[in-house]
Amino acid sequence: GSGRQAPDAPMHGRKVRFFRARWDLAPAERGDMALRANDIVRVRLKDIRADGWLYGRNLCSHAQGFVPINYCEPSSGFDCASGEVCHARRAQDLLASTKSAN
Repeated sequence: GSGRQAPDAPMHGRKVRFFRARWDLAPAERGDMALRANDIVRVRLKDIRADGWLYGRNLCSHAQGFVPINYCEPSSGFDCASGEVCHARRAQDLLASTKSAN
């Protein structure tokens, strides 16, 4: 194994970044996360590791795990590989409609 260990803190807060998967990725070992090209991964800044791995949540499949940073590119987030709008976009839209209603 690589010795990668998942962080135990919840995935929330302002210090996050979004990444888009460049290619499909099958997990190589336990704790790794599967990706489909164009999936969006939400990563806390502190979970961008110096060894070239990210720990994040796939906003399209709802899975969590490690992915190599070279499989990802920075993204503004939201639309998933399937062409459907994932829950991150729905949450953003709901927040925007709530703010505009006030």
